[in-house]
Amino acid sequence: MERHAEELAARLGGQLDGPADLVVTGPAPLDEAGPRHVAYLDQGQPWARAEQSRAGLLLAPRSLRDQVKTTRPVIWVDHPRVAFAQVLALFQEPGWLEEGIHPTACVAPDAELGERVRVGPYVFIGPGARIGAGTWLYPGARVGRGAVVGRDCLLRENSVVADRVHLGDRVILQPGAVVGADGFGYATDGTGTHHKIPHLGTVVVEDDVEIGANSTIDRGTLGATVIGRGTKIDNLVHVAHNVQIGENCLLVAQVGVAGSARLGRGVILAGQAGVSDHVRLADGTMVAAQAGVLKDVDGGLVSGLPARPHGEQMRMLAAQRRVPQLLREVAALRAEVALLRDQLAFLRGERAGESLSRDEGPARGTTGEE
Repeated sequence: MERHAEELAARLGGQLDGPADLVVTGPAPLDEAGPRHVAYLDQGQPWARAEQSRAGLLLAPRSLRDQVKTTRPVIWVDHPRVAFAQVLALFQEPGWLEEGIHPTACVAPDAELGERVRVGPYVFIGPGARIGAGTWLYPGARVGRGAVVGRDCLLRENSVVADRVHLGDRVILQPGAVVGADGFGYATDGTGTHHKIPHLGTVVVEDDVEIGANSTIDRGTLGATVIGRGTKIDNLVHVAHNVQIGENCLLVAQVGVAGSARLGRGVILAGQAGVSDHVRLADGTMVAAQAGVLKDVDGGLVSGLPARPHGEQMRMLAAQRRVPQLLREVAALRAEVALLRDQLAFLRGERAGESLSRDEGPARGTTGEE
């Protein structure tokens, strides 16, 4: 696959310094690129790295255009990493699904499929389901009864959109993702028996959301679990019933969000972070890896278990690292105190002996001789 520099500059909204007809055949890392590759220099990286690269075409920060002198072909852009992601999409190989419905697929007679929908082998589409135009369903994908899938979505192998779930446009479900399973809800009686609580709600996944492989989004008990527009969810993430996640959030691998938690816009949960039930995280909150959020957070970066402001957590960890030395110092002080106590007791004993000797000496007016 070939692309011309002029075409790339137009698509990226960048300024091209170099020949318009320069041809590149693919993207590559800056340090590994060759004369037929396009690579990028990210914000904050030294220009020397770009000069050392063999890349035939560079994407670089627009802010550097008037600061450096170079004869290299460059497309100057505002956000090189974002531009490079767009380049990757341009060179991405198209999917392999054939047009139409595979003969092994099971599609309900009253299901509605838009134009250009592709349905792979062993896909199931339930009664009353609606699939938007341009959506692709890979082998084994399942869309339940009355579910709605928007336009240009991608449902990868063995992903599940359960009954009555609603996906917006351009949603991606990676292999094994399950949207709309029952939540973990039970009522316990006086004998300790757990009775299942039926979950009659749904899940609403808004536009441009991606849900990673083997991640699970549970339906609401009543009402909806909501994943906000533009949110990206990594592999092996669990979102419980009735959770509300705002727009453009990032949930990294093995995150768990308990029931009815509320995440604002732009919240970031790093790997293995946990959010307790009914907790609210304000817009822009960042939760460090393996942190456990047990109460509401008003923003900023939190870490630790229980999660607290990151600076406070770092001071606590620094103090903890001093504990072994402090214990050794305390032990030494206790030994010194014990020694001083023994010495003090000895001195007190000597003084008591001297006092007793004086009390038992010759009586007044006698010589002590017979």
